[in-house]
Amino acid sequence: MEKGISTFIRESFSINEADIKTYSPLTLAYIGDAIFDLIIRTAIVSNGNTNANNLHKSASSIVKAGTQSEMIEKMIPHLTEEEA
Repeated sequence: MEKGISTFIRESFSINEADIKTYSPLTLAYIGDAIFDLIIRTAIVSNGNTNANNLHKSASSIVKAGTQSEMIEKMIPHLTEEEA
Protein backbone atom coordinates (compact mmCIF):
# COMPACT_ATOMS: atom_id res chain seq x y z
CA MET A 1 0.00 0.00 0.00
CA GLU A 2 1.41 3.36 -1.06
CA LYS A 3 1.53 6.12 1.55
CA GLY A 4 1.08 9.78 0.76
CA ILE A 5 3.62 12.48 1.63
CA SER A 6 1.45 13.69 4.51
CA THR A 7 1.52 10.24 6.11
CA PHE A 8 5.25 9.95 5.49
CA ILE A 9 5.96 13.30 7.17
CA ARG A 10 3.71 12.54 10.18
CA GLU A 11 5.35 9.14 10.69
CA SER A 12 8.91 10.41 10.15
CA PHE A 13 8.54 13.22 12.67
CA SER A 14 6.11 11.48 15.05
CA ILE A 15 3.39 14.05 14.39
CA ASN A 16 -0.08 13.19 15.61
CA GLU A 17 -3.12 14.23 13.60
CA ALA A 18 -4.98 17.06 15.26
CA ASP A 19 -8.19 18.98 14.72
CA ILE A 20 -6.95 22.32 13.39
CA LYS A 21 -10.17 23.94 14.61
CA THR A 22 -8.85 23.55 18.14
CA TYR A 23 -5.68 25.58 17.46
CA SER A 24 -5.32 29.09 18.86
CA PRO A 25 -5.17 32.05 16.47
CA LEU A 26 -1.51 32.61 17.40
CA THR A 27 -0.63 29.02 16.53
CA LEU A 28 -2.41 29.35 13.21
CA ALA A 29 -0.60 32.64 12.53
CA TYR A 30 2.73 30.98 13.31
CA ILE A 31 2.25 28.24 10.73
CA GLY A 32 0.57 30.68 8.35
CA ASP A 33 3.66 32.90 8.37
CA ALA A 34 5.81 29.93 7.34
CA ILE A 35 3.46 28.99 4.51
CA PHE A 36 3.25 32.61 3.34
CA ASP A 37 7.05 32.82 3.37
CA LEU A 38 7.34 29.68 1.25
CA ILE A 39 4.80 30.99 -1.27
CA ILE A 40 6.60 34.33 -1.57
CA ARG A 41 10.03 32.69 -1.90
CA THR A 42 8.70 30.33 -4.56
CA ALA A 43 7.19 33.23 -6.52
CA ILE A 44 10.41 35.27 -6.31
CA VAL A 45 12.70 32.41 -7.30
CA SER A 46 10.42 31.53 -10.22
CA ASN A 47 11.31 34.93 -11.69
CA GLY A 48 14.87 33.71 -12.26
CA ASN A 49 18.16 33.01 -10.62
CA THR A 50 19.81 35.91 -8.79
CA ASN A 51 22.01 36.53 -5.77
CA ALA A 52 20.78 36.18 -2.19
CA ASN A 53 20.80 39.95 -1.58
CA ASN A 54 18.38 40.55 -4.47
CA LEU A 55 16.19 37.67 -3.29
CA HIS A 56 16.07 39.16 0.21
CA LYS A 57 15.22 42.65 -1.10
CA SER A 58 12.42 41.26 -3.25
CA ALA A 59 10.98 39.25 -0.37
CA SER A 60 11.24 42.18 2.06
CA SER A 61 9.25 44.39 -0.30
CA ILE A 62 6.40 41.86 -0.23
CA VAL A 63 6.49 40.44 3.30
CA LYS A 64 5.18 43.42 5.22
CA ALA A 65 1.85 44.17 6.81
CA GLY A 66 0.52 46.46 4.08
CA THR A 67 1.24 44.01 1.29
CA GLN A 68 -0.13 41.09 3.30
CA SER A 69 -3.32 43.06 3.91
CA GLU A 70 -3.71 43.76 0.18
CA MET A 71 -3.12 40.11 -0.67
CA ILE A 72 -5.71 38.77 1.79
CA GLU A 73 -8.30 41.27 0.57
CA LYS A 74 -7.83 39.82 -2.94
CA MET A 75 -8.03 36.25 -1.60
CA ILE A 76 -11.18 36.65 0.53
CA PRO A 77 -13.65 36.20 -2.36
CA HIS A 78 -11.98 32.88 -3.20
CA LEU A 79 -12.13 31.39 0.32
CA THR A 80 -14.63 28.74 1.24
CA GLU A 81 -17.01 29.48 4.12
CA GLU A 82 -14.88 27.29 6.40
CA GLU A 83 -11.63 29.02 5.35
CA ALA A 84 -13.15 32.45 5.89
